[in-house]
Amino acid sequence: MNAMAAAMTAAGFTPPTDTATKATPKVIDVKKGKRRNRRRGRQFGTSGTPATIQWSHDAIGNIQIALRDLPFSGEIHQIGANTWSKIDLRNKKPRKIELETLLNLNEDAEVIWACGKKLVAIENETVVPDFFVNIDWKPADGRRDSDEVPHLRHDDQEDFQLYVMNKKTGFFVHLDVTVSSRKGGFWVVVQEVLGAQVLWHPADNTLEGYTSVVIGERAYTLVPVYAENAYPGNDPIASIERTYPGRTKELMGHVAKWDVAVDLDHVEPGEWQPQWPTREFPELKAKGYEPAVVMWFNLTIGFGFVQLEDGRQCMAHFKSFEGWDGKKTADGIDFPYLEAGKGCYVLPKQDPGKPNPRAVALRKAP
Repeated sequence: MNAMAAAMTAAGFTPPTDTATKATPKVIDVKKGKRRNRRRGRQFGTSGTPATIQWSHDAIGNIQIALRDLPFSGEIHQIGANTWSKIDLRNKKPRKIELETLLNLNEDAEVIWACGKKLVAIENETVVPDFFVNIDWKPADGRRDSDEVPHLRHDDQEDFQLYVMNKKTGFFVHLDVTVSSRKGGFWVVVQEVLGAQVLWHPADNTLEGYTSVVIGERAYTLVPVYAENAYPGNDPIASIERTYPGRTKELMGHVAKWDVAVDLDHVEPGEWQPQWPTREFPELKAKGYEPAVVMWFNLTIGFGFVQLEDGRQCMAHFKSFEGWDGKKTADGIDFPYLEAGKGCYVLPKQDPGKPNPRAVALRKAP
């Protein structure tokens, strides 16, 4: 499965793999838990060197992600759950870009890394195997005598994921770490895809609105605790399973082994807090633009989904982004991103045979 197909299935537009407890006699409601929505001390930053991104969290410890042999070319940007920085190739033609990951975890923390179809639990180790992305240098216009330009080649590496968790609190975070190509440059991207708690409950119960994985007599469910992950319809285990079939059973097997999960009374679910645009722009409305709010956006492949006021979900690709001068920003110098929960204005188009419209143009709300 390529990255585009994986992200499309992760959006929920293909039949889900059946890992849920179905036709069960009793349904429990996560809203009975506490409703606080804490970010729990997470932060991004540099570790003191220009080629290292550091992710840290009070419940986990810190994770350092560094370039090997190459520096970042400028500032490390951090917006919400997203961090990125451009890579300086130093006028070289490297055949691959390598990242190394160093763990400095709390006593109660555990980590699993995944790459492609491979999933490995790290126990009593501080270093994660290096992740790399291959580069092909090809003539810009297909002619042998023209200048060569770089193209990323992920091969079977797919993307690199880290699943880190705290055994006492049940806190669980999914980090995507990868190299992306945008606008003629390469960027290291670290994205917090999910912040959740692992909830356990009897296998003969089901959690309304969520997919569960049954291990023995218990069922395990991921309940989002960050506001940006609590958008309507988000079902973390189903999303992971659609993208990587079979992974959730293996992932929750480690969770059960480490006894990471908490019961319903200790779950603190997040609450979706969309910031809908508040200003009206008659000139945009006249052209067919509609107010919307970002549900999620994948930095790695550069697209996500926004929700329109009538409830429809609309696909948004970074090439549709435009500034308030009406010009497309895809050829600009900034890395394109959308922040979950933030407002925007979208010009939707419904293509024949497609279940959802796509954004022909998108402007972030001022």
